[in-house]
Amino acid sequence: MNDQLKLLFIDDDLFFAKQLSVEAQKHLVVNFQRKAADAVAELKKNADGYCCAVLDVMMPPPRGWEAKTGQGLYTGLEVLSRCKGEILDANLPIILLSNSEEVISRVKIEILSFPFLDGLVYIQEKRRLNSPVDLFKQVNKMAKKWRKHDLAKK
Repeated sequence: MNDQLKLLFIDDDLFFAKQLSVEAQKHLVVNFQRKAADAVAELKKNADGYCCAVLDVMMPPPRGWEAKTGQGLYTGLEVLSRCKGEILDANLPIILLSNSEEVISRVKIEILSFPFLDGLVYIQEKRRLNSPVDLFKQVNKMAKKWRKHDLAKK
């Protein structure tokens, strides 16, 4: 892995992603992916190249994923499912984001079916993020725990 630490930010709303990652961009390179299929390809190719990933749960599903993703309500879970080996091998922490309390509740139940991710996944309601600093603190906390990187010192 090169010396420049990287965060993978997967969200179809690029404006939101860039706003929320403004603090993280002061400490590391942020790679934005707007499409779930592109995120899967990136994780399969380079999961070990990231210190953490932020993944929106509700995103438009790629063609053929509609049934598995509840028409997009759970696209982030399908990304996890398709990349579980790479995520586990890289010990890559994931922060799942959602606006919907209903979706958050379902995600918490679904995560139980991913025992390999025990503790590696953190679920965050978007509306409870008060600032980009809040998200960066969670990214840093998870990067320290799972990847042994302290981003605040960079």
